[in-house]
Amino acid sequence: YGSFVTVINGEVNRQDKKGNIVNHPINLVEMSGEEFALRIADNRSVSLADMGTGATNLLRNGNRKVLFIIIDPTKPRVKVDYRVPRKDANGDVIGYDIRTKYVSQLDIMNKFVGLFNQPENADIMQRVDAIHFVVTKADTLGETDSERLSRAKELLLDIYKGPVETLKNFCRQTKRINYSTDYKPHVFTFSLGRFYIGDVFDFNKADTIKIVDTIGIIAYGKTEKSWWQSLKDKLN
Repeated sequence: YGSFVTVINGEVNRQDKKGNIVNHPINLVEMSGEEFALRIADNRSVSLADMGTGATNLLRNGNRKVLFIIIDPTKPRVKVDYRVPRKDANGDVIGYDIRTKYVSQLDIMNKFVGLFNQPENADIMQRVDAIHFVVTKADTLGETDSERLSRAKELLLDIYKGPVETLKNFCRQTKRINYSTDYKPHVFTFSLGRFYIGDVFDFNKADTIKIVDTIGIIAYGKTEKSWWQSLKDKLN
């Protein structure tokens, strides 16, 4: 919470048009948004460095990047819990009280998308190849895939139209980010599956596969060496 970044090392394996297996080494990075949201709630300035400890180093490394902006359709406001130190008569900290603030997702997205065009983030954005949206809890949007996607697009074009247009204009200016999609971000819906009482659910991998396939298409890959290439490498 707030002070760390979660990183999972993985690999996406895909088959190209020639039948060769292409391996895409990837790092899945989940950046904590609590500190970022809290700074917005306190009307403080925000930067990409406020996304969590270590986030800036990860963003500035030499790897190519794909950013996914996550939206929860069930919560227009994000709940942020934070600790306030409790002090005794001498001013010594004797404990902490939990306080709560709420920040609208629209404010968060406006601030976040606005950072992409800041000069201090230019070197980071040079390594970003695509930026897309993921609308989570898609099971709340409808029964069929088409209904869920339609409602997710309505959500973005209605409530979040401002930051979406800002993002599209930024991508056009770069002449590189989201190039393969005419500089427009894709919208993905995501759900773990069908939920029942008690948070029990049947996992459905369909939404996961769509996002993984997109990462594989965008990410740079390494093709398995042929037996002839392997032999030449050994001889050399």
